[in-house]
Amino acid sequence: NSNRMALLPLLASTPKGDKILMSETNLTDYPAMFLKNDGQGGITAVFPRLPLEFGEDGDRSLKILKEANCIARTAGKRSYPWRYFVITDDDRKLIENTLSYRLAEKNVIENTSWIKPGLASWEWWNGATPYGPDVDFKAGCNLDTYKYFIDFASHYGVEYIVMDEGWAMNTRNPYKPNPSVDIHELIRYGKEKNVG
Repeated sequence: NSNRMALLPLLASTPKGDKILMSETNLTDYPAMFLKNDGQGGITAVFPRLPLEFGEDGDRSLKILKEANCIARTAGKRSYPWRYFVITDDDRKLIENTLSYRLAEKNVIENTSWIKPGLASWEWWNGATPYGPDVDFKAGCNLDTYKYFIDFASHYGVEYIVMDEGWAMNTRNPYKPNPSVDIHELIRYGKEKNVG
């Protein structure tokens, strides 16, 4: 579809088996570059204008009603995004590549001791509906289901669970809590099971 856009990174393979990774970094307070089919077997860069006004466009989407005459408003004295390529015939080089980190702006968080990387289980992948002989409750966005995910994470050494949109009553009103989910109880239960 020539009207659809994609975000970076893009990984392409050549007929000879080489890999070409196109990505970007240092996007703090600046828009990403989009890619679009050029209609001739290639891609072209797209830089949408800065949105000024939005309107509703479905459950999880907004449509742009008004745009500025620029792609961003930002301080002139700054580092701008880098776009870069990695070309290799060895897939391991894609993982070993550190260009994104080396080109990005320096970390501005002074104390990073609170950041604890780790694995996460995400209920969205299965629609918050686990099933099987050990599921003896009604699965869905409710307290029992999220406790089940915490138990799973604890049992398999997964440090975190990601709670997507189940904490809210619906996606159109994220400030109204889901009465079937007790966030405070889930936090307490997660701490008891060493799951964040």
